[in-house]
Amino acid sequence: MALPQKVIEQLGREPARTPGWSGRLLMFSSTIFFIVAAIYIGIVYGNQPFLRSQIDEVSNRMSTLAQEIPSDDQAKIFTFYSQIANIKTLLAKHVITSRLFEWLERQTSANVSFSRFAFTKGRNEVVLSGVAKTVNDFIQQVQVFQAQSEVKSVNFKNLAAIEKGGWQFDLTLEFIPDFFEAKIIAPAPPAEGAGGEPVTP
Repeated sequence: MALPQKVIEQLGREPARTPGWSGRLLMFSSTIFFIVAAIYIGIVYGNQPFLRSQIDEVSNRMSTLAQEIPSDDQAKIFTFYSQIANIKTLLAKHVITSRLFEWLERQTSANVSFSRFAFTKGRNEVVLSGVAKTVNDFIQQVQVFQAQSEVKSVNFKNLAAIEKGGWQFDLTLEFIPDFFEAKIIAPAPPAEGAGGEPVTP
């Protein structure tokens, strides 16, 4: 059965355009572009001039302050600051070996004596050679070192009896890095009496 002429003409016509996903994508992209452009314009023409004005204001204050301080005082301040910076750098790199000797004196058993001492700064290691009266004295000394929080590891070798009596050994102690760092403790301010004067002992 043939279709009516009106139906054929209606089907042959171009369908009405309806907004599809491509149109919505184009609209979304345009919106993002305008937002980014607005932000860029705001930064270039709004934020940068504000930052420049703040920098200029700080520079002017520094120039005014520099003019108020005499050149001799400026040189003294610069020299003093350089000395403080150098001292701080030296203290940060300084290794306090005296603390290590005091520590060894406290931790060494009465039946153990050390004859050689070598310190490796980069690895925080101390190599010790010594003599223990008995094997048990050596074992107890190793256990004492292992029990200390400052010691990271203890390694020993060459434990051997000697003709004169006793046991010779070699020890390697690895310390935590904080153990060798310099610690500066500021002196406490003097106590004040009732009249505001420092109290002398």
